[in-house]
Amino acid sequence: MSDLNLPQDLDWYKLLAYLPNSELRSLGLGPWGRIPLKGETEDDATGPELWLYPVKWFDHLPNGLPIVDIMYNKKIFNKDTADSEGRFGFLSFGFISALP
Repeated sequence: MSDLNLPQDLDWYKLLAYLPNSELRSLGLGPWGRIPLKGETEDDATGPELWLYPVKWFDHLPNGLPIVDIMYNKKIFNKDTADSEGRFGFLSFGFISALP
């Protein structure tokens, strides 16, 4: 993982929410799904999309980073308590896209 060159500042990670889907995919992020709005189920959700961080980013994520887990719970990232295990190359948390 030492060959991965990611910024350590929170602002860079917060800006990811404003990148188009194609850019997020090219960075290695993965879409999880859309957040269900009131009255919607996960199958017909039309809300904003949750993007997951790649497992290989775990050691580079800064403490204090706002994250959203795959159950759509908002949390603050802490390397000492966060789950570093991934499935299919992605962590079980990421961020909500600010773009439709």
